[in-house]
Amino acid sequence: MRKLFLPLVSICLFSISALQAQNLDLSLVLKNGTSQKVAITDIRKITFLETNLNITKKNGTIENKSLADIHKIVFIPSSNVGKGDVKSCENQMKLYPNPAQNGFYVEQYLSSGGFVAIEMIDLSGKVIKSIQLGNQPVGNFNYRIENDLPAGTYLFRLKSPAGITTGKVLIVK
Repeated sequence: MRKLFLPLVSICLFSISALQAQNLDLSLVLKNGTSQKVAITDIRKITFLETNLNITKKNGTIENKSLADIHKIVFIPSSNVGKGDVKSCENQMKLYPNPAQNGFYVEQYLSSGGFVAIEMIDLSGKVIKSIQLGNQPVGNFNYRIENDLPAGTYLFRLKSPAGITTGKVLIVK
C-alpha cells in the first residue's frame, strides 16, 4: 500500500520582523550533531515545502534543508547585540517522562543565568499555560510541571537568556 503525502505549500510559521525586534537568530540543530546559525536580519521568509525547510534570504538565495536532517529549530540571542554566540549543545532540553500522565520534568543546561519562563502551547498555537520562574542561575535547570491539561500533544517553550528552546510533549490520561 502506497502512502500519499500532501505537500505543505509555502506555509510561513515565523514572523521574521517579530524575531528581528527581539534580536533573535535562527539555529538549525541537525541530527548529525552540528548546527547552522542564520541571522534573522538576512532572512526574507521561512517556508516548508513537502519534506524540506526553505530559508529565502534577502539577497535572493534559498537554503534548502531536509526536515529529516533537522533535530530542532532554536531561536538564540543575536550575536549582533553583543551577547555572543550560544552553542546549540547547551540548548539540549529534555522533557520526561514523555508521554506524561501525572506530570513531567523539563531539564536544560542554562549557559547564562537570568529570567526563565515556560509556556505550554496547544497545536492550534494558543498558549495554554504560562509559568514565570524568575531569575535562575547558570547550570542545570530542572522543573516539574504538574499535569492539569487534557490529553493531547502540546508544544513546550522554554525561554531563557540563552534563547528559546521548544519541544513536544504528549499528555495521556
